[in-house]
Amino acid sequence: DQMSNILNADAQDLAKQENLLEVMITTLFENVFVPRYRDTSKDVRAACITALGRVICTLPSFLSDQHLKYLAWVLNDSGSPTVRYLGLTSLQQIYSSQTVKEDIDKLRNFTNRFEPR
Repeated sequence: DQMSNILNADAQDLAKQENLLEVMITTLFENVFVPRYRDTSKDVRAACITALGRVICTLPSFLSDQHLKYLAWVLNDSGSPTVRYLGLTSLQQIYSSQTVKEDIDKLRNFTNRFEPR
């Protein structure tokens, strides 16, 4: 019974930490990524897109149209073929990711909408 209480307390602590991390990641996304993915510097745009691809592969909560749309938008980056290439590379990694394969239905809407690009 005491061990059960300890495990429950640990589980609650982990859930709180997970929620805090999710809030922090969302805040970073909204306050750093969103303003910078359209930066005038192609290097900054490239770093943003590469990082977004990694985050989507790692965190299933980021596998959503809300986040994927940025990868589609950079496929039309008129200022840098490198940024367009990194957008494609990130998408390739996402479609190949084991984490994503488990939630492939979440990509269906994105794929149908942006496949022509």
